[in-house]
Amino acid sequence: MSVLEFQRFFECCVGSWSSERTYHFLQRSQVERSHTQFRVEPISSVQKNKVLQDNQRPPHPQVDRLQGYHLQFDTVSETGEQVSQQLNLLFVPTKEERGAIEGDYLRDRAYEEAKPMVAHFRFNF
Repeated sequence: MSVLEFQRFFECCVGSWSSERTYHFLQRSQVERSHTQFRVEPISSVQKNKVLQDNQRPPHPQVDRLQGYHLQFDTVSETGEQVSQQLNLLFVPTKEERGAIEGDYLRDRAYEEAKPMVAHFRFNF
């Protein structure tokens, strides 16, 4: 049942999403608001393999079963600053234990750096 819950979570993430955020800069006693529009789309097995390759990982024997997305977002701050980015990301489970799935979260480019990036994820169910 755990893998099905994991897959269902990712199915629910696909779509368009809006976010309103407030940044608090304590040293400057300043508050700034921003609006972000997100678009989340599934990626193909070819794109999943590319994310693996970009992160110096070998091909995965069950690449079709891995969860992955193309994420695009556009942010506009109240000061008029605009930031747009798009990246592909992939979740590679490495361990399943009672109540959780853990693994590597791979991106073909990081949010701040223009290079591939690996992080750890844990999905509790």
